[in-house]
Amino acid sequence: RFILTSTGSAIGDSPGPVDDDELRFAPNNFYGTAKACAELLTGSYQSVLSTAIIRIFHPYGPGGNQFLINRMMDLVLKGEEITIDGENGILLNPIWIEDLTTGILAAIESNETGPFNLAGPDLITLRDLLSLIGEITGVAPKIKNIDAPVLGGHAGGIEKAAAVLNYRPETKISDGLTQQLAYLKTG
Repeated sequence: RFILTSTGSAIGDSPGPVDDDELRFAPNNFYGTAKACAELLTGSYQSVLSTAIIRIFHPYGPGGNQFLINRMMDLVLKGEEITIDGENGILLNPIWIEDLTTGILAAIESNETGPFNLAGPDLITLRDLLSLIGEITGVAPKIKNIDAPVLGGHAGGIEKAAAVLNYRPETKISDGLTQQLAYLKTG
């Protein structure tokens, strides 16, 4: 069994959540390009090896200082300005780290092949995410909009992962952010 952890960035921007079986690659950065290449290589072995590709969509939680959501919370808490494209920014469905772990374990224990998206249950724009962080932390986010096109979203549909791996992320974004804030206060 071979599991490749990939990223939604391999697919690139999309106006809505991308399907688990999406095989269109349009990465817009080096990281996404490297992961797209790795997905293609992994897919070529499916006839001789049990493989699964796990595309992760914006994990967040304790210990993830480089995660986008964690960085956004840190910037809000520090009172720093956050720039977003257009009025609302990108569309996301972040995944709490424990839900991600559950999904990875399900993929490891399964013999099912192909790509599986692991993302959270809530779709949210970047602006709404920042507002929610503000409500939870009690610190109003400083948002600067720039007149730039919003290329799309960074959200993944989880229908295949739900049907095949019985993947059911349970942590709502508001609950995860509350847990992350509690973690920051204790650490």
